[in-house]
Amino acid sequence: MINKTFRIPVDLAQHMDELGIPPNDIVIQALRQFFGLPLEESIVFMQQIHAWVVEQFSGQDFDEDVTLKTFRHIKEDNNLFNAYQRIVKMQEENTLHRRIGKMVKVALKAEVIGRSLQLDPAKELIKTYALLRRSTK
Repeated sequence: MINKTFRIPVDLAQHMDELGIPPNDIVIQALRQFFGLPLEESIVFMQQIHAWVVEQFSGQDFDEDVTLKTFRHIKEDNNLFNAYQRIVKMQEENTLHRRIGKMVKVALKAEVIGRSLQLDPAKELIKTYALLRRSTK
């Protein structure tokens, strides 16, 4: 790898933060797209999840278990679940789960109000999750 430094406009930086993806990965993805190279599946996956979260919950009140609902959506959608399984084979499951949780929180401008109880790992993709509400700040 070669280190390069980029200055990014504030509005683009805010969009990057919403995705819960490291900025370096987003820049690499943009360059891949620009040069017509294959895109990273994990980035496309996060973009799809982000779009679903915004479509389903943005601009309205949402239940504090919105993160759980997001993971259930991943499990119920065959394409997303297959992508999830491929991605988990390439990176640590906890890292992916944290990225998804952060993306949900930031995309909905939410704040953490607690933690869930332990979930049944035979039924759910995650063990626990942050309880969220729309940020009052």
